[in-house]
Amino acid sequence: MKIIDSLNIIDSRAAVSVLDQVAENKRHYVYLEENEFCRNFDSRTKEPSCIVGHVLAKLGLTPEQCGQSTVVSTLSELEAKSDTRFTVAAAAALAAAQGVQDTGGTWGEAVNAAHRVVQTLRYFDPTIDARIASTDN
Repeated sequence: MKIIDSLNIIDSRAAVSVLDQVAENKRHYVYLEENEFCRNFDSRTKEPSCIVGHVLAKLGLTPEQCGQSTVVSTLSELEAKSDTRFTVAAAAALAAAQGVQDTGGTWGEAVNAAHRVVQTLRYFDPTIDARIASTDN
């Protein structure tokens, strides 16, 4: 995590590192949500729920700062309620992991997808972590 102009910037290295930590002992875990869609945090307990929720919690973010679902809505909530921002590559990595999880993949597969997305993005644009993801773009 970098601090630039009083913003906490989460780049892809930080995002995939925390994804690796979250899935370290749960590589074969398959997230099953009782609701029709995933939530970052359980609305009753406020505990992290899905893989991205666990990442956000490890980064010190709260349900109140992040909102309840999707990476895009989380970016929007963070812009409004905190000084934390994700780079384009970090947001893409989390979205890739979320997508694999939400289609029945294991957390290990989700982490692998995040690594592949970051690797591909860096291949085509080595400066991808210099751009902040924003819902205004």
